[in-house]
Amino acid sequence: MSDVRGYIIAMMVAVVLSAVDIAYETAHLQDNASVLEAVLAISTANRHATFPEPYENLDEILRRFMTQNLDADRDSVIAERIAQYRELDMTRPVELTHEEIIYELDFLFNVLRYGYPAYQYFGGDEVFLPLKEIMLEELAQMTNPLSADAYLAHLLQPFLRSVIIDNHFWIDHHPMGVGSQQYMNDNLVIRKVDLDFLVEIDGMKYKILYVTHPDGHEIEGLLPTLTRDGEFAWAFGYVDFLITAWQPTFEITVNLENIDTGENNVRTVSLTPIPNANVSNDIFATRERQGITILENRRLPFSDAEPLVLEFVDTGATLRDEPILILDLRGHRGGIDGYTFQWIYQYTGQNPNFHMMFTHIRLYSKTVNAIAVGMEAVSPPDWQIWGDSSEHGFIQNENFLIVLMDNAIGSTGDVFVGYLRQLENVLFVGANTGGVLITGNVGGITLPLSRFDVNFGVSLNIRPDLSQFEGVGFMPDLWVPPQDALERVLKFIERYDILEEMQ
Repeated sequence: MSDVRGYIIAMMVAVVLSAVDIAYETAHLQDNASVLEAVLAISTANRHATFPEPYENLDEILRRFMTQNLDADRDSVIAERIAQYRELDMTRPVELTHEEIIYELDFLFNVLRYGYPAYQYFGGDEVFLPLKEIMLEELAQMTNPLSADAYLAHLLQPFLRSVIIDNHFWIDHHPMGVGSQQYMNDNLVIRKVDLDFLVEIDGMKYKILYVTHPDGHEIEGLLPTLTRDGEFAWAFGYVDFLITAWQPTFEITVNLENIDTGENNVRTVSLTPIPNANVSNDIFATRERQGITILENRRLPFSDAEPLVLEFVDTGATLRDEPILILDLRGHRGGIDGYTFQWIYQYTGQNPNFHMMFTHIRLYSKTVNAIAVGMEAVSPPDWQIWGDSSEHGFIQNENFLIVLMDNAIGSTGDVFVGYLRQLENVLFVGANTGGVLITGNVGGITLPLSRFDVNFGVSLNIRPDLSQFEGVGFMPDLWVPPQDALERVLKFIERYDILEEMQ
């Protein structure tokens, strides 16, 4: 199955990030103004990198991701069965016969073909039909009847995960996606002088020549950061993308030149995994530290909490004149992305552009309507591409906005960060977002016999340059352990008198 996944990644993804390879060129920092200029230069470079030019013949390529030959009559039958099975009053069985599992797999694969917008993106019939046959062959080797737990753990999850890379796709609360892990060594402080990176190890001063990955290839290996004292510096670091499990340590090889003797030296540096921040689940809160307003937003649900969400949206207007605003999005669980659009408009008076980030492809069918109630039911099934990804335009912003991020941000949180990246004078601090957006507008079905819930999005979001977003996300400007991001940012502002600079 790993071979199948590797094939999908290689064939369906144009760009797969294996390291943070954006080069940052900043001058030797001599005063507070130059520090602020340097970090904003990093932010500007990343803003442009986040919104690449669209892939040539993008519309033609996107149409290849649209499943063809969808029959109207079969679509109607599948939609009826989804509604019927959802309403069945049944408890989950302890075990199922092979015949029951075969019936259920037929139903699931039909639902995917007629209702999952990434079906063709992940290979279509050429991938999913052979996958189903392999699952049936595997089933034939299992006990009959088979426990429901074994059916889930040894058949459904591993085989679907081998071809589906979608962090919005869940089977019975088990994700079918991938993630990333940030590794850093926060003890060795690296400073950049002119074009050289300098570090002190065991009392000796070295110039860093290059860094290599454990498998031997050269990597960037250095990440811009804020130290525990708020100093703008660099750290040894690496981000491992498209993974399903992280390592307890990550060792890189650093090639050095002794500044005093000119001799070359090779050191192994251990990097440790950096966890996400431990934050509240509140919709939003505001507070003040050191004369600076901190606005927290963790989720944007559409429910009985909507009045509170609208109160958050209004803070875009009430806080728009703050010379420095810290917007803390760490742990953002998502919700309705229209609220993020409204907040940006309230803050800047200008509209962000979703299609600078993604081209939106939507399947309209009766099956989709049954999966995500409220979506338009169209017969026969039809596809539509939304948005012009060639429309570029950044949003003017005179104030200094600092956004705190971590890898727990996903879905609408991803969208919020992407919208904010369109603003000028915004600094992103922490870790990359989770990258949970290849599909959106999440709905779900209940499998008829096992009663397992299957959830996934019914719209497809593709980066304009076809690069991988799922499990990659949006990058910060300064890589800082998310749990410490707020304290380090406050020390950074104080250390370099940034509040005074912005007033």
